[in-house]
Amino acid sequence: MATVTKRLQVEQANEMLVDCRNAIFPFTKDVFIFAHRYNVTTDYPAGDNLVIEIDGAQEILYSNLKEVLAATNTNLNAVEGDISTRLGKNLTTAVTNASSLAVEFFAIVRV
Repeated sequence: MATVTKRLQVEQANEMLVDCRNAIFPFTKDVFIFAHRYNVTTDYPAGDNLVIEIDGAQEILYSNLKEVLAATNTNLNAVEGDISTRLGKNLTTAVTNASSLAVEFFAIVRV
């Protein structure tokens, strides 16, 4: 299995759902919400592991990665880590089934 890295930059990411830099109640200031569906063969090859790097993230408040199979959806266990050469965090997950259709990604991060 190879590893595919997706790098999200806070300012320009297509995966960004909500930008709360200047938030009002009930949102917390300096929080970004990301949501995206990575499809097999379009975004990454079948059977490869997926690493999502979020540049500028100081803290990952919540994350969920779900593997979409033909019959069921399986939550993946993601391991949070620091990006060694840049400022930010990453989420590393092992795609457990070579026949998966997609990985759905949802994360709330503080910058």
